[in-house]
Amino acid sequence: MRSEFQSLLRRQVSYVELIEMLRKVDEELASTGGLLRGFARSAVALQLVLMCGNVILNFFPAPTARTLYQRLVLVAVEGAGYLGGGTDEAVFRLALDRFFEAIEKTAAKEFVPGVKVVFGLMEDLASLKAALRTEVESKDELNAQAQHIRNQIGRAQAELMRIRSRVDDLTSRAQRVGTTA
Repeated sequence: MRSEFQSLLRRQVSYVELIEMLRKVDEELASTGGLLRGFARSAVALQLVLMCGNVILNFFPAPTARTLYQRLVLVAVEGAGYLGGGTDEAVFRLALDRFFEAIEKTAAKEFVPGVKVVFGLMEDLASLKAALRTEVESKDELNAQAQHIRNQIGRAQAELMRIRSRVDDLTSRAQRVGTTA
């Protein structure tokens, strides 16, 4: 009975330490989650700034607008560490370039700034949607991890209660044996 009692006490101490450690991890995750949500909001805000910049810059003549816009996007993307892209963006760029070539060959050059604004807004809205989706996915992942940690804490607390109950049983049994002996 003595070895079982000692074993239970060691397990009890281990579970108390485990619960304390899991609570610290939960606090750190909550703190990190706040930072991540801040970064995600920054990415969304960046997309909104780029949308405004796109509208303004697309009213300049084509060579100037393209250069200024590219610089703005490059600075913003490098500054935020946020990159979109992929095959869809490449296809969109190609279609947009072909469309502008067709417009510039015709006599409809006065429509170029307006068309650039519309296409730019379409592209920026797609990027904004991707940034919002990333924010939601990040939040969902953090919530899932936090819930997993809370579940582990709950299981550890339940096991600790079982151990304490068993320790109490052994203690009362030992007291009965001690009083009858």
